[in-house]
Amino acid sequence: MPGWPSGAERRELGAFPAQTGPEDVKAFFELSPEDLRFAFSHRGEARLGVAVQLCSLRWLGFVPDDLTELPQPVLLALCEQLEADPDDLALYGTRDQTRSDHFVAVRDRVGFRAFDHAERTRLEEWLARRAMEHERPKALHALACEQLRTGRVVRPAVDVLVRLIGAAREGAHAATSESLAPQLIRPERVRKLDGLLELREPAGITWLEWLRTPAADSAPAAIVGQLEKFELLRSLSADEVDLSILAPGRVRILAADARRRSAWEISRLSATRRHPLMLVFIAEMLRERGDELIDRYCSAIQNAERTAGNAVKKQREETARARDQRSNLAGTLARILLDAIDHGEDPVSRTLQEVGEQRLREAVADPGALAVPIEQERRDALHRRHAHLAQFAPAVIAALDLTASRGYERLLQAIEHANANRHLRLLPDAPLQVLPASWRAWTLDDQGRGPHPLRACVVDPGPRRAARPRPVSGA
Repeated sequence: MPGWPSGAERRELGAFPAQTGPEDVKAFFELSPEDLRFAFSHRGEARLGVAVQLCSLRWLGFVPDDLTELPQPVLLALCEQLEADPDDLALYGTRDQTRSDHFVAVRDRVGFRAFDHAERTRLEEWLARRAMEHERPKALHALACEQLRTGRVVRPAVDVLVRLIGAAREGAHAATSESLAPQLIRPERVRKLDGLLELREPAGITWLEWLRTPAADSAPAAIVGQLEKFELLRSLSADEVDLSILAPGRVRILAADARRRSAWEISRLSATRRHPLMLVFIAEMLRERGDELIDRYCSAIQNAERTAGNAVKKQREETARARDQRSNLAGTLARILLDAIDHGEDPVSRTLQEVGEQRLREAVADPGALAVPIEQERRDALHRRHAHLAQFAPAVIAALDLTASRGYERLLQAIEHANANRHLRLLPDAPLQVLPASWRAWTLDDQGRGPHPLRACVVDPGPRRAARPRPVSGA
């Protein structure tokens, strides 16, 4: 948050909250008998001033400079308990020494410790750890205030705390750079990381923005585009980046920062901040784009199966209609033949007149079409998607580092064998035993040779269920 805190925010951080609720009054401004005795041990307007300091320290962990800004409901609640006049608060502490002396007594009464050198050192160490997981200074300020209040240490002035937070953030950047420095010693890798901030093509977007853009759909062009991103990230050795040396929160901060900032903003950062940021970016993008590539690939295969299923359904409906038509035709021909037997009519001329030659020829054109098993129809429909799948499936399978579930190792070997020989029309030494029996004959050509590589390892759903990708990120 550049410029945090602003002047108005700085004043707000050192003042009383603008709003208070009944729960605040009950929790922090109801004086115990011991509190009342402590307050009544002071005379005049000091009685109300001491009580305000005591309750404020318990409530906020510090005492604001201007006590007269205490919310009215809280002030009236204290005055009622002390039988004091609200105007007494404006008269209190006209001498700074009086108020300071009272504060030391209040601090001892509440059980808080002064923010001395030892407490400052402890807070610096605590902030250094928190800054590795929280980048926003406002969040760090809130955490630090709660840490001090919980530890019963008086919160220092706003300026002091802001400086400590700034130092902690700078320390976190330096620690991150130092941790990742061994992975940034190669000038070639650093040059390529900086190259991602340049334009991919004239008047186009940067490589950074291109890598951040997810696929629009599961069309072949979109999948091939994601595969290009995946291969580019691998060429940058993104799979070798080791982020385990950083706290998970730090990785999340850097990844979010890389997604949020423009290439121009990142290019203006110092090298000690820019290069660790880009290193985390490519590692996270490899995981993200890899997962997306797998999802889009599976979605495309499922779409092919769905399209094949719809084609089979449509073919089944057409087959049912054709069978009905043939049944009607058979009934008509049977009636014509019976009339010819009973009355001596010429069946040929009557058939040509009532049925027609074209209808007869259509009925015998493909005598086996109505007897095709539904599973074969489904495979044939999938095969008609061959050109669609061939645009991306072999390349995706080749790019992914697959592993097999237990018991499916031979299947994975068969997939790798098929994909390695995908340039061949027919696959030599094909391990057909890994395919379901109903699929084996279908993968062969008319002479019983084969199988076809794409048919064997992409269209069959078995390999996709048994093989799964290894994690695509080295993180």
